Amino acid sequence: MSLTPYTVTCTSGTVGLSQVDSTIATTTEAAQAYLRSVLGDATLTAVPYVPPVIDPKVALAVYASAKWSALSNGGLTVNGVLVGTDDAGKALLNGAVLLAMQAPTQAFSWSVPGGKVALTATQVIAIGVAVGQFIQRSFVALQTVEAEINDGTITTTAAIDAYAWPTS
Repeated sequence: MSLTPYTVTCTSGTVGLSQVDSTIATTTEAAQAYLRSVLGDATLTAVPYVPPVIDPKVALAVYASAKWSALSNGGLTVNGVLVGTDDAGKALLNGAVLLAMQAPTQAFSWSVPGGKVALTATQVIAIGVAVGQFIQRSFVALQTVEAEINDGTITTTAAIDAYAWPTS
């Protein structure tokens, strides 16, 4: 089913249909009746639908950015310890690394799927460094993919998926 877009004119001015109600009926008569019940003196004028023109490079860049976001927020296993790399996970890790730097004899209990694992301050710092390096490699990968989109080397989402994104 295709919907016909309308321009709605009423005493308060002209508004786009999406600003009125997205559940409006698809027939002109039903739409006018509905709008009159909502706006009072509404009349509808059908306008041709012009789909938005999206630059293919912009669409690919958006896809690459979503790929990067899923990768960089998807977690990382470092020496058998799964570490969250979303914002909350990185914040917890940064706090632990700061504490480990200030208190090198501090023992840490880190949550992992299925329980907890004991870590030393040295291990926490090593995990923090590994996560930081992973995040930086993912930024470099995104920057490279975007450059290849802009220069025409990458022209499909399949090529973005096939790119050698960092895994650890």
